[in-house]
Amino acid sequence: MLDESCGLAVGLALCSRIRAEHRRAKAARRRLLKIVPPTSVP
Repeated sequence: MLDESCGLAVGLALCSRIRAEHRRAKAARRRLLKIVPPTSVP
């Protein structure tokens, strides 16, 4: 059974994962805007 500390560890791991994915999405958006200027993005 999951106790409080295990739940906290899972929460922190998920938070870390979300932050990492957010950074990847931001980097991908920057790369896209280098290729396609913002004026032509719908």
